[in-house]
Amino acid sequence: MNRLGYISSIGTDKIPVAELTVDDVPLAKLLGCDDLIGYDIYEKSRPQIEPDPNKNYVFAVCSCGESGCGSLEGSVTTGSNGKTILFKEFKYTSSSPILEFTLENYTSVIEAIEEEFQEHELREFKEQQEQDFLDQAHAEAVIKAYFEALVQLASKEDIVTRTAEAMFSKPQLITAREIARWLVSPMLFEERQELVEEPFREMRETGSDLDFGISFTDGEIIPWSLRVTTDDTARILVIEAYTDSTSAPIETRRVDLSAIL
Repeated sequence: MNRLGYISSIGTDKIPVAELTVDDVPLAKLLGCDDLIGYDIYEKSRPQIEPDPNKNYVFAVCSCGESGCGSLEGSVTTGSNGKTILFKEFKYTSSSPILEFTLENYTSVIEAIEEEFQEHELREFKEQQEQDFLDQAHAEAVIKAYFEALVQLASKEDIVTRTAEAMFSKPQLITAREIARWLVSPMLFEERQELVEEPFREMRETGSDLDFGISFTDGEIIPWSLRVTTDDTARILVIEAYTDSTSAPIETRRVDLSAIL
């Protein structure tokens, strides 16, 4: 009776790798395949706790990690008494012995390997969740910064003059609707950026908890929508910011233009 075991290691991208051993010798080496290594979590044809006798399983793969590049394969079947597991009918090797293990030994090894793989998946899932949270917080901080810059711009005393110049019109012809259209114009990007950069630079220098590594000059793309409308009096701007993941605005501000219109 042989004894099945495995050697656990960490492969590329911190992915766990399981190298099966037989009587403390790596299975691939035992069968003369010294250039092969253990399989990882992404090998779909790895041995299962309840093996299918009609299926070939991958026991070891090429050192590049791809079974399609090179592998050691064979069948895993239950012995006639139902208490043993057989490795046999090996492919891509010069020898094809029949290796026999107790069912308990085989099950405990495969369960241990799968537990390690599952722990990795859970850890990876949690890390992705944390990263998604930071990404969302970062995106909302950037959106709110630009939103606040737009509100500051809309609140400036010379907003009517700025709008008139940009639209080649006369100040006395400018209404809240024209200001609303100009505020969402792509022409305002540089002005918004100038308004935003200084307060956020100060925020980073003071080590605020709101700093998520915000940058405005690295070509980062954060999808969001800006909506500027007027109320029934046509003297109050309603400014709203939306993200792609929300149907309701994440920020809303009203700017009263009655004093300048």
